[in-house]
Amino acid sequence: MNLCTSNCLACGKCAGLPVLDSFHMAARNAEKRDGYGIAVDLGTTTVAMALLDLSSGRVTARHSFLNPQRAFGADVISRSRAADEGHQEELRRVIREAVTEGISRLFTGQADDVCVAGNTVMTRLFPALPGERVLPCLSELIGGDILAGLLYVLPEGVGRFLLIDLGTNGEMALYDNGKLTLTSAAAGPAFEREGKGASNVIEECASLLRQGLIGKTGTHKTRDLQLAKSAVRAGVELLVGDTPLDAVYLAGGIGQAIAPEDAVTVGLLPPELGRKAHPVGNASLGGAVRLLLEPKAAERDMERLQAAAVSINLAEHPAFSDLFMRHIDF
Repeated sequence: MNLCTSNCLACGKCAGLPVLDSFHMAARNAEKRDGYGIAVDLGTTTVAMALLDLSSGRVTARHSFLNPQRAFGADVISRSRAADEGHQEELRRVIREAVTEGISRLFTGQADDVCVAGNTVMTRLFPALPGERVLPCLSELIGGDILAGLLYVLPEGVGRFLLIDLGTNGEMALYDNGKLTLTSAAAGPAFEREGKGASNVIEECASLLRQGLIGKTGTHKTRDLQLAKSAVRAGVELLVGDTPLDAVYLAGGIGQAIAPEDAVTVGLLPPELGRKAHPVGNASLGGAVRLLLEPKAAERDMERLQAAAVSINLAEHPAFSDLFMRHIDF
């Protein structure tokens, strides 16, 4: 189900995807208890929230809103710079107030458990209250949102998979039977400069390429897309190598709205991975939900993932530049 409105910076509808309902139907280790829990996906662009009845495992309400920190910049680089220039307390204040208001819209009482997942910068700029759980970052580049995404897809039982969370950042996690390798590509800001929904940009370019209306070298108008998809493609190739994958999960505000065949056409994914790819919706929110509903099983998985995590810095990898240049063309 694609709810893309063609404007990523003005849309809060990604939380409306039916990812949570399908999760609850598939839950195997639900630990029912009295009370209510709130899951929060602290996105750079959109904050998505869900209220859960912990006694039944049902989502009883949802809410989403634009992250008010966008006043300091659309991407994490701008916000990190603003924080370093003396605006850190204001950045923390506006998101704290917005999340508190969001919780009050979902639930008028006292929530028994709150679980928050965000990228590294969002985690740094979010002042959690006592009793709120913020998923830990897996590395300096990979945040708790990717950890949550992994918690969400692990119950699928797939031994080897690639999780690509494509939003304002492009973060990737390769899971290989207990081994975990991570990396991040700066893709989102380039997508946002297109001025329209990134998934629509990819869809339009894919259509033009199939019709032969643009060539492999692209045009001036497609340059930002080419830079972004090349960074992600290079990261995918360095991460995956020759590992035979069983599945590729597409998540994040942009990733969940991309058709796998379009991702292949524009060169975001190689054909062999495109055939194994499918969107999984808001995996970060789904992982936060799992931690509320299956705390013991999810916490065991979380400990194993943290212990296994190895991070690759693409900027320092000797092969990244060559791969990046190789994949700039469509």
